[in-house]
Parts: sequence; C-alpha cells; structure tokens
Amino acid sequence: MMVIQTIELYRSAMPRKKAGQAMLVIGLLVLLASGCASWRSESVVEPTSGRSSSVDPNPDAVDIETVLVRFTHEQLGQLEEAWRAADEAFLPLENRQLLDTNGIRVGILRGELPKVLADQLAVNQQQQQSDVLEQVGLGSDAKPGSRLLRCRAGRRKELVLRQTIQGQLSILTSLDGQLSGLSFDQQPTALLAMTAFASSDGQAVLELLPEVQYGQQRTSYVTTEFGVRQEAKRESTSWKPLKIRATLSPGNMLMVAATQPTKSLGGGFFVTDTAKQTQEHLVLLLRLKATQLDDLFDDQRIREARALMEQ
Repeated sequence: MMVIQTIELYRSAMPRKKAGQAMLVIGLLVLLASGCASWRSESVVEPTSGRSSSVDPNPDAVDIETVLVRFTHEQLGQLEEAWRAADEAFLPLENRQLLDTNGIRVGILRGELPKVLADQLAVNQQQQQSDVLEQVGLGSDAKPGSRLLRCRAGRRKELVLRQTIQGQLSILTSLDGQLSGLSFDQQPTALLAMTAFASSDGQAVLELLPEVQYGQQRTSYVTTEFGVRQEAKRESTSWKPLKIRATLSPGNMLMVAATQPTKSLGGGFFVTDTAKQTQEHLVLLLRLKATQLDDLFDDQRIREARALMEQ
C-alpha cells in the first residue's frame, strides 16, 4: 500500500512525460526490492564461452541450475522425507548397487522441491548472509551458493563439492570386487565432472563423473573452437565405473548425496569440514531448466547432438 501511495504522489506532482519516466524507474525499483526466496534468485549464469549467454544461444545448449544444501549430523534423519519423494529406480539395479557400495545415493525429484530441502536451503542462505566466514567462503570447504550453467553438448562443467580441503583426503572404493584406497594431499578438490546432452523432445541426459584434483597447477595448451589457449591444470583421478547417467525433463531435479551411514567415496565427497570444527553432509541438487534443441531444428543438428551423447 505504501508503494502505491508513493507512486500516486509522484504522478500528481510531475508533468505527464516525466511522470511516465518516473513510473518506469519506480517499477524497476519495486522489482529489485521484492526479491524471491527460491534458489533461482541466487543463480549466476555461467556461459560456455566468453560470449554473452543471452544472445543467439547455441541450439544444443542445456541450462542446468545447481545448488548444494548442507545438513548437520543431527538433521540427517529429516532427509528421508526427500528420499521418499525421489525416484531411485531410474538407474539400472547393477549401477545402483555399485553406487551404494561406494557410498553414493541418487534419485530424481519430479514436481515441487520437498519441504525439508526447501527449509534447509533457506537456513543455509540465511547463514551465508549473517555469518562473516560464510560470506567470504571460509565457513566450510563446501562451495556455497547456486549457479545457472549453460552447457554445450558434451562440454565438461565442474560441480565442486569440496574445495581446498585441508589435510589429506582418503578415498576407499570397491570396484569389480577389488578394494582399493587412494590418498590425496596438497589441498585436494572433490568434484563431479558434468556433461549434458539435449534431445529433440526437450529432455536432457546428464552424466556425472566423480573426480579429485590435487597437486600443483601445470600450464598446458588446449585447442578450442576459438583457437589455442593456455590452461592451468592440476593432476586428477576419476572413477569411471561410478559415472551417474540420468535423463531429466524440464523442471526435474537430480538429487545426489552420501548414503547413511557414510562410507567409501561418498563419505569423502559429501561430508564437509566446517570452520567450527564440525562436519556437515552435502546434498547436490541439479534442475533442468531448459534445452535449446527441439523439433524446430533440422535433423542434422539433432543427429550431431545424439552422436556426441553416444561417444
């Protein structure tokens, strides 16, 4: 009501032309002040190159929103509400069992975000606004905030779960019936390497590969569609048998977390250390926002996208 009264006062006090300009400015200010509680309002667009993502998008592009939700150990019981709403059977049984053995749990959420996740996301966002360490990214080794990623077909994106981990990160895995362990130091980073592929029906296939980067950065030269450029990289280790592959429709969310109790690779990737000397458990959410590839594009473009997906 106060906003409406203010607008009326401005309208009565100004000539018509200037009043119209003022109305436009006030309208923009109202939109900025209104805000939004959803994680989309916190998203940062990350285009696939230096070009603007809002102009002439690539027809094979996929827009993915991502966010990490952090839970304390005492709150873990609440997560079962979200898992009851998730479809975990989308994965073949063999893949699901292998991921479970290595401490990773995956499901697809269709419809609204479960209340337990929405409530905890709001708590996390409040912490980031009120806690100085959270504001500068030192409250936890988990990467805070949310992102909107524009992904080209088959182009790699890195979803960082834990960054600059202090001390040693030890990963124990069970693959092909063989137990093996690896340890990483020099501030390792645990992440999921993501690739996305659009299909002609508006769906998209996401692939997530667990990876650890470690050691000192080394400069190398890579060739892209825009030429040759320098790139600083660290050593990395990935676990291809644990790749997650999911098909999402627009609005669907992929939910990835550690099994309970935590174990193996899932425990190393999804349990984070905080500045308060406590541990928090991470839930990664990925939502398919849109794809650019649909039946409006020619068959050749669709075949190219499918060929990339099958490589």
